[in-house]
Amino acid sequence: MDWRRLTPGQLARQVDMHQRFLRGDAHGERADLSHADLGELDLTAIDLRHARLAGARFAYGRLGQARLSGADLTGADLRMARLDGADLTGADLRGACLRGADLADAVLVDADMREAAIVRGDGSGPATKLPPAPTELTRATMHRARVMNARLARVMALQP
Repeated sequence: MDWRRLTPGQLARQVDMHQRFLRGDAHGERADLSHADLGELDLTAIDLRHARLAGARFAYGRLGQARLSGADLTGADLRMARLDGADLTGADLRGACLRGADLADAVLVDADMREAAIVRGDGSGPATKLPPAPTELTRATMHRARVMNARLARVMALQP
């Protein structure tokens, strides 16, 4: 997978514009970090509610206490990410990889974690539809996570 790399300035601008969007500022804009490489970054307590994060790479990142409610995380790579205490209420996590992620105390109320049909493409050519992918929770830590009303059909959760 080719992820879009952002400079720190580009990421800061996206987050700033998104904060304006969340406040209802006419000059704000919903963040679109789809297919962005945000892996290994410290994004602790970031507010990306309702952001477009489909296919983004957050692997090995720190997202503790992040506000991700209503975010589109379809097919996102969250392997080994620290999401402890994150708010993922109503987030779309279909087909996301959460292998080894720390979801302790995370809120996943109304989150959609069903199997997803992932479409890969950057808009420059024809999109490729991949086989349906389950949301993967293998070795994820979910101690005290709240998952009320979460849609979990075909979630893959193995403890090797």
